[in-house]
Amino acid sequence: MELYIFVAIIFLASILQGITGFGFALIAAPLALLFVDKTTNVISLTLISLALNSFLLWHIRRALNKRLLVILSITSLVGLPLGFLLLTSVDIQGIRILAGSLSVIFALLLFGKLIKFPRTGIATSIAGILAGTLHTSISMSGPPVVLLAAGQETDKDESRRTFAAFFLFMSVVSILLFAATGTLEEKGIMYGLYSFPAAFIGGWIGSLLSKKVSPEQFRILTLVLICLTGCTAVYAGFSGA
Repeated sequence: MELYIFVAIIFLASILQGITGFGFALIAAPLALLFVDKTTNVISLTLISLALNSFLLWHIRRALNKRLLVILSITSLVGLPLGFLLLTSVDIQGIRILAGSLSVIFALLLFGKLIKFPRTGIATSIAGILAGTLHTSISMSGPPVVLLAAGQETDKDESRRTFAAFFLFMSVVSILLFAATGTLEEKGIMYGLYSFPAAFIGGWIGSLLSKKVSPEQFRILTLVLICLTGCTAVYAGFSGA
């Protein structure tokens, strides 16, 4: 029964990922933790994210912003060791509160169209470094990249495909880190593999639904999701979860 519930959660979270290009972990991670242990949850969701983003990258018929992707990917590698350093030397709950609060603030500013982000290598590099740092410290790599795209008013489908490509890259890096540290365990791998069909079907449905979402609705939806991510991080920081 545990596995069936887990697969159902993956299906629902994959629909959201198919619509926006991100948000899978926002839904899947907290709900799955109610039924599986933390290690199984992290490993299985990383494997599923790898497969799902590969599928979406292939399925979304839109030119990829290669320059944006390359800069984000390279600079995120710079941020990864910084995140590990923070994880071992700084109060992790404080990082959650700070990162969550800033995510909400910037999302609200973008929602009100009070700020924009320049289409420069510097802005992209900052987002990449922050994404890598937050990935290895509090598993929250999404907000910097999504906020950057929203602040640059990037095309909807271009954003979705770029998100899929970047988070695919981060999933590969995570799997390599798990393998290097010996934390890949059988149950997490099996749960991930069993969930692949549900992830693909959910992602496909989400992609179909995305065609009915206007650019403005897409912008609002992504910013709402970032607010939810930020609020979740703040809550986790104060509660010590």
